[in-house]
This record gives sequence, C-alpha cells and structure tokens, in this order.
Amino acid sequence: LGLLLSGGTLLAQDEVVFSQSDEESFLLGTKQYGQNDFKGAYLSFQKVIEDPVRNQRTTAALIMSAKTLFQLHSFRESIRLLKDFLDTFPQSNYAEDAHYTLALNYYRLNRYPDVASELLIVLESGKERKTFLRSQRIFENVASEFLTAQEIKDLLYFSKTERSKKLLTLHLAELEFDQGLYTESMAHAREVLSGKEDPLSAQRARSLLVRVQSGTSVKLGVILPLMQKTDGASREKKLAYE
Repeated sequence: LGLLLSGGTLLAQDEVVFSQSDEESFLLGTKQYGQNDFKGAYLSFQKVIEDPVRNQRTTAALIMSAKTLFQLHSFRESIRLLKDFLDTFPQSNYAEDAHYTLALNYYRLNRYPDVASELLIVLESGKERKTFLRSQRIFENVASEFLTAQEIKDLLYFSKTERSKKLLTLHLAELEFDQGLYTESMAHAREVLSGKEDPLSAQRARSLLVRVQSGTSVKLGVILPLMQKTDGASREKKLAYE
C-alpha cells in the first residue's frame, strides 16, 4: 500500500494528467481499504478508473481495485481486471504486484499450476523483498503439496528463465524421490546443479543427491529387556541377550 501511495509511472501512455478529484478519491479508497470497508473502497477506486482522462492514480487504482475484489471474494473479476492491467501496462512498476495478486486469486480457485506460473514471474523479478519472500513461501507450498509431476513438466516446457527451470526441476526431483523413482530423481537433481547454480535450489539438490546415493535400505531397531536379573536360562532371556 505504501508503494501505491507513493505513486507510480504510467508507462503505457504518452501523457499523465494530474487530477485533484481522482487523488482525493484514491486516498479515500486506501483509507477505506485499511479500515476493511472493501465495498466503499471499491467504489472509490472505480471513480478513478472510470475517469476518461488517465491521471496520476489510474494504474494504482486498477491494482487496488483488483485487491479489493479479492477481499470481496470476487476472484474471477479480480483476475479479469489484473489481466487487462498487465495487457495495457506490461512495464508498470506495479506489474510484480499484479502477478502476485493473480496468484492469490488462482489459489482461492484451486488453480495451482496457474498459481505457480504467476509466482515464478514474481520470483524472477524480485524487486520487492516482502513480496518475493511471500511468493517463495506460497510457491513451495503449492509445488510440494498440489502439483503433479506432469503439471511440473508442463510448467517446465513453458518456462523461459534458468532460475525457474532449476526450481521446477528440483521439485520434480523431490517428487520423483517420494514416488521411488530414484534414477530419475538423481538425474534431475544433477541437472539442477549443472551450469550456474541457483541459491534457491542448489543446496536442496545436493541434499537430495546424498539421500538418493546413500541407498534406499531402511535400518530397523528393536529394544528388548536384557532380563539380567531373571534366574535361569529361559528362551526369552537368551533371545534378548542375543
């Protein structure tokens, strides 16, 4: 919210016109949002958006309107607004926040591959540390708990950056290990460590390799009483001693 209040750049238009009335509507909307009056906030942000003359608060109002729709559980409407925003202002300072908010909407709709896809974009840019850390936590949860091997492979196919590929490959290796596919898991763990290492995934890949290479045998232990104070050489005492 602080970033939005500080103002952003309308990079997708040639001219930004200052509007005092839109400034007041936007500030009222942020106040209402902070007070959890989301219906009132939405109406305030809409006043700014509906102004035919784009102004200093147009992009910020679009983002805040989408966040307000999320709070109102209008997830599909929030998604639609965010997609329109990214199509119109792809270079906006708020693009990272738009992708993060998209991920939250998809999460509430159980569209986990879409959640992962949006969060990977945020993890690539990493402009805002708090947003980066939140995205990292949500991505780990989604990738570990909800994505199938095929869904991870689909994301890998469309992935464009080395960091995203390594992070997805790591999760694929971990999933394969859990499924007992040790040869495949080892190959993918080594793939993560090839070339330039990524700190988000390298250490975990090494740990996974150690687990795979140490074998899949399981050590069993049993605790039995020694029965040293028991008189006689009973079968139980002999077995326990051995």
